[in-house]
Amino acid sequence: MSQSNQSRPQRKEAVRVFAPEFNEAEIEFKDPDEIEEQGEERAANYVLLPTGGRANRVLMCGSLTETTEVSEKIIRARLVDETGENFFVYAGQQYNQDEYGQLKRLDAPEHLMIIGKPSTYTTDEGDTYVSIDPEEVIITDQGTRERWAAETADQTLDRIEAFEAGNAPYQEEAGAHYDYDLSELRAHIENVVAELAGDNEDAEADNEESEAEPEPEEGDIDPEAAAA
Repeated sequence: MSQSNQSRPQRKEAVRVFAPEFNEAEIEFKDPDEIEEQGEERAANYVLLPTGGRANRVLMCGSLTETTEVSEKIIRARLVDETGENFFVYAGQQYNQDEYGQLKRLDAPEHLMIIGKPSTYTTDEGDTYVSIDPEEVIITDQGTRERWAAETADQTLDRIEAFEAGNAPYQEEAGAHYDYDLSELRAHIENVVAELAGDNEDAEADNEESEAEPEPEEGDIDPEAAAA
């Protein structure tokens, strides 16, 4: 392996996160060890999550509710995830040409998976907002969205439990900066899990009903087929 390949930063795993937690993530930082290994400029940027984790890339799913051209070269997309909260995606012609074009063509309420990097912006008044700088915009089906929601619920609960046990990776930093009630996030997750369970029960009931329908006896005529 060449020296250039050895020193090339590895792509970070995309963290699955729900909108309520993502929207609170307003602190960006670099890992000191990565700065030492790769240099300040090449070291990855992370956002600090309220649960004491970090994310260089995120994977989120939601229903597109609105797209707005905030300038000639930038489009903003608003999506709502399984918790019912919004999150935002900003794509520009210069750095996100494919994603910019795709978002511009899509209409609400398309269901999307977004993979990208968190980006924070602080206003002159001191308010900080976080959005996604997209790497991929993917149209999804119901099964994919449900799997994402289930995986995200599991991963978020793991982060909450680690924080409550006092052993989250960035426990001290998150505890010092964020005044966020994790019980609210846990309640969001419980609602999502309950909805997923309800959907599965409905699907099973539909299957049972279809299996219970009697087969037509020989000589019977399907009225819909006869009318065709």
